[in-house]
Amino acid sequence: MAYRLANDGFDVLVVEKDRLDREKPCGGGIQIQELVEFGPLPKQVIERRIFSCRITSPENKVFDNKIPRADQFAVTVRRSVYDRYLQERASQAGAEFLSNSMVKEIRRRGPVISIRLDTGQGPHFLKTRLLVNAAGSTASNLTKMLGIKDPAGEICVTYHHWLKPKRIVNSLKDSIEFYYLKENPEGYVWIFPQKDILSVGIGATAESIRKNKINLKDLLTDFIENHPLASKKLRGAPIVKTDGGIIKMGMLPQLWSPSCIVLGDAAGLANLVHGGGIYHARKSALIASKHCRKFLKTGDQACLKEYDRQAREFFENYEMRWDRKIRRIFWNPRTLDHVIEKAREDKQISEALFIIINSTRSHEVAYRILEKKLLGIIYSQLDQQGDTYKEAINTGLRAVFKKKTALHTYANEILLNNKAKRLRASLSILVSELFHGDKNVAVNFSLVYELFHTASLVHDDIMDHAGKRRGIKTLHVKYGLTPAIITGDLMLARCYALMAQAADSPLVSKDQLLKLQRIIGDSGEDCCIGQLQDIRMAEKKQYGSIKNYLKMIELKTGSLIEGAVTGGAVIAGASRDQTAIISRFGRNLGVAFQIVDDSLDLLGGASANKSVMNDLKQGKATPMLIYSRKKANQEEKERIMRAVGNPDVTKIMVKDVISLYQKYNAIAYAQELSLTYVEKAQEELAHFPVSPARNKLEDILDVLRIWGMLGKS
Repeated sequence: MAYRLANDGFDVLVVEKDRLDREKPCGGGIQIQELVEFGPLPKQVIERRIFSCRITSPENKVFDNKIPRADQFAVTVRRSVYDRYLQERASQAGAEFLSNSMVKEIRRRGPVISIRLDTGQGPHFLKTRLLVNAAGSTASNLTKMLGIKDPAGEICVTYHHWLKPKRIVNSLKDSIEFYYLKENPEGYVWIFPQKDILSVGIGATAESIRKNKINLKDLLTDFIENHPLASKKLRGAPIVKTDGGIIKMGMLPQLWSPSCIVLGDAAGLANLVHGGGIYHARKSALIASKHCRKFLKTGDQACLKEYDRQAREFFENYEMRWDRKIRRIFWNPRTLDHVIEKAREDKQISEALFIIINSTRSHEVAYRILEKKLLGIIYSQLDQQGDTYKEAINTGLRAVFKKKTALHTYANEILLNNKAKRLRASLSILVSELFHGDKNVAVNFSLVYELFHTASLVHDDIMDHAGKRRGIKTLHVKYGLTPAIITGDLMLARCYALMAQAADSPLVSKDQLLKLQRIIGDSGEDCCIGQLQDIRMAEKKQYGSIKNYLKMIELKTGSLIEGAVTGGAVIAGASRDQTAIISRFGRNLGVAFQIVDDSLDLLGGASANKSVMNDLKQGKATPMLIYSRKKANQEEKERIMRAVGNPDVTKIMVKDVISLYQKYNAIAYAQELSLTYVEKAQEELAHFPVSPARNKLEDILDVLRIWGMLGKS
């Protein structure tokens, strides 16, 4: 800022509270975007050129994110050298510097600001027409002196060492590394190489430090000495310097007051995912300088207000609104493990991570990629949740249809598909476990709901004209309409036989059997009613009420999941009150699951082995459709409705619908709606004591919760 204003001929004084050459607590990473936008740094300033960023997940899965262009690189610097370069640049343009001087008082007298400094040799007084606060994250007192509110918002606390190993290992010579630890859920550890030292530090949100009782110093020491990957590169290297600091995590509500502006970390402009702030500081100065020039020439305070508007718009749209969502992925250990694992084989996820770390493009691009990919990851995680019981369930299912008939072949083709999640059956067994039921009895009962669910899918695919199910052709497409209908009926009929087998167990009483029959009958009836409502809403294009949609999916999807968990409770001998609570848990879980499932149609159907755009072609009601139609103008509503229910919908039309969903935050609305029902399910589950079964049920909620959390601003 000093360079730019001095270069325009203004008298500029930089007041520094400390020495000008001090080594600030900073990792020293310079993003590619800074070098592209502000030009290359002199060779003497650069410590190392960086060609890759290595990310290690909590489970020590490693992804080496190499810079895709051979002519691009990031760099590391020592802040004392880098800052001296910027100081000399400003000085050559005509700026003056005053070090070891603390601002004690600021007063306004018309267009002039009077400043009282403590220089260590008595008071010193200045007058200026423009005061720029670029004093960093610790400048809250100075900000308040300017009449700008500085609320005690979120901050990140850092602690780090400079280590001097005998030699820097090859893997660190041109790479920076980020390590995410289970013990540090809202932060990370970094290793940034310089010429002969390594900057190794840890950062976390202050709230996480308090909540999780984290000692950053101890955790960093343990990391250096014991981390299975990093310790081999760091152990034994002496510490040459230790420091720490804080970083504001969120923009101030106001970036200006009369004759004053705030820049960089003082304005809370640091990146919300990794805390980097050097590019953001220089960018804020670039935006501000043109408005400050105009202000100094005209005296019009509106110029400074325009800086506030333009800077806020840039940083909010470029990074912040997306990073508030993205960081929830980085803060969820299980999800981050999956993202890192998938990034090795998925170029789009790799691209998203590159954008986040190096900011070469708007983070909206990264968010949109991850938003789609996360749906596939969610379904992958749900698959894993059922792995414990999947073999037992599959063994039972293989014994259901053993006749060498065409119908049994058709049934087994979809029933025994290895891509089936077995979610309902697993939930039934888990709930039985929650109430200490017999596992064999629970597994046998769970098959009823797996058959019931699969039969409903066969019929559902016929009604929806779906072409694929679980990655293969649907039965009606492969074998014809009539065989598919009869196959679904066969599965429903077989449910009664499985119920009869349950009666053979001495562990199942007649009263329990009657309750189970009533549960299956009621949930089946609700499912059919919900299915018809779904079809009628599509036929009549009834997209005006979210309440009607929620009631429909409660019946269509929630009822079967509710039935499965309620049956698991009954067969385990749970009390009436316990059964009622777990029933509500199941219904809320089912609604949350269906809201996520509805998002697949546009955002990621292929990743979960489902037909893409089928719901749109069928005109099915979804939260995104209902919400966007409510918010859109008439012309936009017509564009949406040209695609909805249109069997000939094109990719261009779909892209247009998605863009309107994004414009009106309809996807975020669906995410938050799903989160509401996840939290309702969590409230019901909290009634039961902590146990392995409850933990597993909470794990399933956590998988769905991450999708919902992305909707929060």
